[in-house]
Amino acid sequence: RQYSGQNPGEGSVTITYRPDFPPTGEMPFQGGQFQHYVVPTPGWYLLDAMGAQGGAASNSSFYLGGKGARLQGYARLKAGDTLRIAVGGKGQKGENKGNNPSGGGGGGGSSILRVRNSAAANPGDRYEPLLFAGGGGGQGSGEEGSHGQVVNDGKKAAGDGGVSGGGGGSGKEEIGGAGGAGYLRDGGKH
Repeated sequence: RQYSGQNPGEGSVTITYRPDFPPTGEMPFQGGQFQHYVVPTPGWYLLDAMGAQGGAASNSSFYLGGKGARLQGYARLKAGDTLRIAVGGKGQKGENKGNNPSGGGGGGGSSILRVRNSAAANPGDRYEPLLFAGGGGGQGSGEEGSHGQVVNDGKKAAGDGGVSGGGGGSGKEEIGGAGGAGYLRDGGKH
């Protein structure tokens, strides 16, 4: 399942062994650090990732940063599999530049990867992508940030939300919000 613009805060990742059991792993934002989850029991797991919301503009208008995307999917995992998890942080509030307002920062994307061989020479052989949720775009000084998207390519407008893999676009002007981050790219700058 995929939802655009679902999360109004920090990103999160939840891992559940079969949907009728309580979550076996819940990961909140940890300040830019990767987290790891070791699968305890073989079987099907529900993976649930939410990107973070974009930040507010410096002039604190009534507009909001875009909400992060939410993606859910099932994966068959083996006991002992290690998942590498990144949980996005909420975008920072913009800072005034003299008398000029500034747009907010984009929210971080959240991702879940299965570790194949972390010592492999080719970076593409180290991890298997499982799930990506883009962060929301930062609020512009006169408009809301775009919500995180569930597509591979973000649109190019002010304060675009991050996408499931790539980062969001750049703001159109200095007062526009920054794009939300994805897995493959950072968000755009204003």
